[in-house]
Amino acid sequence: MPAHPASPDAKKNSKKKMKMKKMAARKKAALKELK
Repeated sequence: MPAHPASPDAKKNSKKKMKMKKMAARKKAALKELK
């Protein structure tokens, strides 16, 4: 079932993905600082 961009669920998912990306970027930056 394709998700419609206008649906609230799709918006929630995109927000989650953005959070995951930010978290991953933060983790990478933290690892760089540790080295």
